[in-house]
Amino acid sequence: MSSSTVIGTLYAAEKYNVTDLVELCRDFLQLNITEGTVCDIMENARIFNMTNLFAKCREFILQSEYFAKNIFESSGFLRCSRDCMASLIKDDKLPLQEEIIYQSLIRWAEHKCKEEHNCIPDPAQMRNCLGNLIFHVRFPLMSFESFWKNAGENNILSAEEKSQISRLIAGNVVKNAVFSNTPRRGEGILIPIMRDVNDSNFVGVDCSGYSQIIYTEFEVNKPIFLLGLELYGSAYVPYTYNIEVDIMSWTQTILVHLPMSTITKSTKIFEVDLDPCKILPNKRYRVLIKMNGPCCHKRKCHDRVIHGDYIFQFYESKGKVPRRQIPGLLCFLPG
Repeated sequence: MSSSTVIGTLYAAEKYNVTDLVELCRDFLQLNITEGTVCDIMENARIFNMTNLFAKCREFILQSEYFAKNIFESSGFLRCSRDCMASLIKDDKLPLQEEIIYQSLIRWAEHKCKEEHNCIPDPAQMRNCLGNLIFHVRFPLMSFESFWKNAGENNILSAEEKSQISRLIAGNVVKNAVFSNTPRRGEGILIPIMRDVNDSNFVGVDCSGYSQIIYTEFEVNKPIFLLGLELYGSAYVPYTYNIEVDIMSWTQTILVHLPMSTITKSTKIFEVDLDPCKILPNKRYRVLIKMNGPCCHKRKCHDRVIHGDYIFQFYESKGKVPRRQIPGLLCFLPG
């Protein structure tokens, strides 16, 4: 018995409200999810509102780059509805490079246009077919070369959209950007880059009653995304700090601004989450923190941290600004 036969039976069982047969069909399909069947099963799970089966199909596709790539290149992928397509390509856990996602989406749109118009579609027809799906492709995660090779040379994107994407790839701040530069968590690794020296002593710094500025600069040899900071807390737990953060580029442009926020923790080191910030290689970036609260620690930290092929260099202030109170960066390293 094949999945296609069971799907046909499922239609009849739903039509005539044969509940037991519907459940048997659902159980069979769930046990027979493969690279070749998952798209058709997911589509029918959507049609019949089988939320658990739909979720199982998504889990199967998102489990690894190997499975996702094979499925996105399959003939079954072309039969996906717009709703199923959107569910996949907007997911943060989709473990594929944006180039593959875009190429697969173009192949899907060409197939849909040919079905509707029975001819090779032009860019306007393709864009009309894609609709808002195009905005789920995270073009700013591509390199300049890859973007212009894969998407920049055709007319599916407008000149204004290409300009916006190019500025985002360059690391510029673009107001009201319609294309996301948030990295997908399935393609790469999220890791804290820790620079504190474990055998050094903690020293308290009094920052209560006034706004203390904590400052450091850093650069890295390969492109990454900065997703947050690691800061030293207080020995007096639980502690509460009011914190404001700016991440600035080498041109003094503010790339990320975290308004004054209240954080309560009980650990020696605590995290501050930020909006994703694209960090270009071999450019110096500045972290500027305003912090109110109880006495906080400082500790000796390394000026250079190596993680695989990634080399981080830190530069501390030389004035009266307190030093070495930022023990780590929360980074996303592209795969």
